[in-house]
Amino acid sequence: MSEKQQRHSSTPRTSAPDAARPSQRRPARTVQPARRVAYDVLRAVSDSDAYANLLLPSAIATAGLSPQDAGLATELTYGTLRRRGTYDAIIASAAGRPVDEIDSAVLDALRSPRISCWRPG
Repeated sequence: MSEKQQRHSSTPRTSAPDAARPSQRRPARTVQPARRVAYDVLRAVSDSDAYANLLLPSAIATAGLSPQDAGLATELTYGTLRRRGTYDAIIASAAGRPVDEIDSAVLDALRSPRISCWRPG
């Protein structure tokens, strides 16, 4: 047995989860503002039958997005709505059940794979 293997085999193991060890925690993750705006608009469309073309401009203004982020939020929102049928078919197939049996917030997150990209905070 090598010296490295001996050190590791003699080291006591604990069952504490990573969250209990502050020095090994991952950094908190945040959602980019453009992605949050897009997701919020998609939620409103799903939950309240809101019109994305009416809601999105005010959501962008309220969030104070830069022109680049406003463009990203617009593309994420309209792109997800454009491909909704395709995403629903894929989700239903992968889940093994109809999409109307999936929680609407989860379904919106699954429908928008480009929105759910996270970045370190």
